[in-house]
Amino acid sequence: MRNVCQRRERLDMPDAVDPAKPDLPSQVLATIPANLRQGRVFVALVDGELCAYMVFRPQASRFRWDVLAVAAGSPRLDANDDVCIELWTALLEYAVRQAGEAGAKRLFATTDDQGPAYESLRLAGFERYAQFMILAGTRPSGPVALPEGMRELEDSDVWSVHQLYHHVTPRSVQFAEALTSSVWERPQTSLLDRLTGMPPRPRAFVLDTRNGVQAYCSVQVRRGGAMARLMISPDYRAQAVPFVIAAASEAGVSSNCRLRVLVPGYAMELVSGFTEAGFDLEFERTAMVRHTTAPAVVHARLSPLPVEAGERVPRGVPTYVRNARGSGPSGRTVTHGA
Repeated sequence: MRNVCQRRERLDMPDAVDPAKPDLPSQVLATIPANLRQGRVFVALVDGELCAYMVFRPQASRFRWDVLAVAAGSPRLDANDDVCIELWTALLEYAVRQAGEAGAKRLFATTDDQGPAYESLRLAGFERYAQFMILAGTRPSGPVALPEGMRELEDSDVWSVHQLYHHVTPRSVQFAEALTSSVWERPQTSLLDRLTGMPPRPRAFVLDTRNGVQAYCSVQVRRGGAMARLMISPDYRAQAVPFVIAAASEAGVSSNCRLRVLVPGYAMELVSGFTEAGFDLEFERTAMVRHTTAPAVVHARLSPLPVEAGERVPRGVPTYVRNARGSGPSGRTVTHGA
């Protein structure tokens, strides 16, 4: 796999952190033995030579797979755009089947708006559902004042945060992400995490006002910086920057640490406030989703269901089964109806 290095791209979500597992870089994930890692790697062979691979991270608790990285090329194969699209599309189609058999309902990936990775995702049935911008900067040095009503997330806030998510997120994005309220629960740090020196779990904060929880910010400290995800009610957008800065400070992010803020495209009004505070647009990504299953629409056809003489059906009980002579070894015919 080390030889497949001509074309490599990361396709994971900018803030993707599985709350049940450590956030492992895709290159490390790809080299850990299969019985120890919590990911899936699929490879493509051409004339017996490994020429492409794709790394996935299943999240069984959320019935989803995340596409982490793709690569193509080998000493004997030039990974031009057409070759990448052909190989990556085949790997994605294979992965969709594998994910569906494993019980996953969705696969997620992010990419640029153009290029072989985007075209491969599109050909494999992935659909765009949102844009994400990453703003990068640093928090001011010195003490940081906490906005009024700010406090750390409590277990009793989960329902309120989920209602805030429904309030600020378009329905199409909600349908694509399919988040349940459990995603906002506080992650617990295990003894194994402490012994292995894993990065600390995200810390989350809320802005609790007389009108309820109006803002939420989670901060994940990683190598090379920290990532903050923000949700805030439109009526409190003026508090977005001081709220994120205070959350980063409370989470232990120092003033010389690179702080990145995830801003979805449907909350673009927040960008100007962060740019005025010294943040720059680092990059922009398109989020894509692929459903492994589709709801089947069944149109019922109503028909009278005769009852043989001597057979009495209790009132109020749906009749799905009736006795019929000569209808099989058991003498029972199943009639589908309502």
